[in-house]
Amino acid sequence: MEIELEQPLNPNYRWKVESNASILEQQPAETFHPAGGGIGAGSLRTLIFRVSKKGSGQLSLKNLDEKTGDVYQQFHLTVSTG
Repeated sequence: MEIELEQPLNPNYRWKVESNASILEQQPAETFHPAGGGIGAGSLRTLIFRVSKKGSGQLSLKNLDEKTGDVYQQFHLTVSTG
């Protein structure tokens, strides 16, 4: 499963997994591409997860400043497999 999220231009901000559904395994492959829109535009970060077993759970991600801990954005997803 691929999740594509906005990444602000500020290099201190990163998407971090806050909680991961026990049915998902985050894969080490991660991509980062410019979002377009010219100078000062942010980019897109793609995180990849593999479904490891049947069930359901909540995936929560935070885009936070690694230096201050300030949260810019949050992303929540309920995953169910069967």
